[in-house]
Amino acid sequence: MVVAVRENKILLMKNEGGYTFVELIVSITILAIVTVPILSLFVSGYTVLASAGRQTIAANLCREKIEAVKVNGYDFYMQYFEQHGANLYREEENPVEGFPVFRRVTRVWEENVLPDPLTPDFQISLLKIIVQVFWEHQGAERAVQMETNLARR
Repeated sequence: MVVAVRENKILLMKNEGGYTFVELIVSITILAIVTVPILSLFVSGYTVLASAGRQTIAANLCREKIEAVKVNGYDFYMQYFEQHGANLYREEENPVEGFPVFRRVTRVWEENVLPDPLTPDFQISLLKIIVQVFWEHQGAERAVQMETNLARR
């Protein structure tokens, strides 16, 4: 509020100030320039988070299957090889039960290992277990693979 004195009269004049259209446009432009990169960080952060979550689920599905193979035991697979005349057990779950996005492939076969090349008569028979879990992410197939060995008890 502005006070003016004219001919012994006090006049009160209102200040009709405010933001001009140009100031508003400049403010909105600066806000947009700052906001767009921040929003893109959120989007890329979410994408990475989703990918990491699926990779964690896939790793846990691999571990779960490896434990199931170990529970069956060495003798179960050796009997399977004898009964089917095969040297490879292969199981494919498409999709994995309870996880419709994932596909799991399990392979088990016998490997003979020479622990010491100087004693070729002494061999250890192991089962090689490989579990792979696949899923689609951003148009590409992703996979996690874990492998281990199982010996006779």
